[in-house]
Amino acid sequence: MILKGSQRGNAAKLARHLMNVQDNEHVELHELRGFVSDEQLLDALLEAQAVAKGTRCQQHLFSLSLNPPEGERVDVATFEAAIELAEQRLGLDGHARAIVFHEKEGRRHAHAVWSRIDVETMTAKNLPFFKRRLMEVSKELYLQNGWDMPKGIVDQAVRNPLNFTRAEWQQAKRAMAEPSGLPWADDGCAGPKGPEWFGASLQQKEDEMTLVSRFEAASRSTAELHSLLAETFNAFAAAPRGSQERRDALQSMRNIEEELATRAPRL
Repeated sequence: MILKGSQRGNAAKLARHLMNVQDNEHVELHELRGFVSDEQLLDALLEAQAVAKGTRCQQHLFSLSLNPPEGERVDVATFEAAIELAEQRLGLDGHARAIVFHEKEGRRHAHAVWSRIDVETMTAKNLPFFKRRLMEVSKELYLQNGWDMPKGIVDQAVRNPLNFTRAEWQQAKRAMAEPSGLPWADDGCAGPKGPEWFGASLQQKEDEMTLVSRFEAASRSTAELHSLLAETFNAFAAAPRGSQERRDALQSMRNIEEELATRAPRL
């Protein structure tokens, strides 16, 4: 799924663009969260603009488009999980948000808009490196859903020796192989582990699916971490919005990714 974001102002122009029925066969205002105006997108975004006048922020909105791969039909739950994940990575959780679905020629895509203004502090949320963070989320979505990854994202991934291509990711999930090609993980304690042990370990982790701490992540092999990353993403997508399970899954993903980053080969 391709994610493209931008910081912008002009709430009325954005609202008209998102609710444009001339360029789309179907337009659905799916959600308005955190606005007093909870029926019309234009009213909600103008409300956010009025709040922003209490600050110096000119680009008080963050707009995100989510486009699935061509030929793929993506359900609402997958879009919602992707938006939630992007929101968490950008640090916009708790900010007022709108979600709009467009459908044209049987193909659905989504738009999400956040107010950058924290109404408690009356300051705008800073969004450093948001393009890089959205690229990371996009890559995770392609890998988790088994979609063919666009060349542009693959080329970005090749620059990082920790990242898998789609084929390598699938191989790791099937064979539990290390990226280096080693067939089984070695935890450094009791020698190499066989498939029976490894499968049982992962099944136990799937059954428990509790918070994966940094300490626990450090004790796992690289192959296990990649498998756990896939499982925690699925747990994140399945957990109810705002639940402790979803927060634990998100923190687990962060802990796993931070541990994987420490294992990058030094050039």
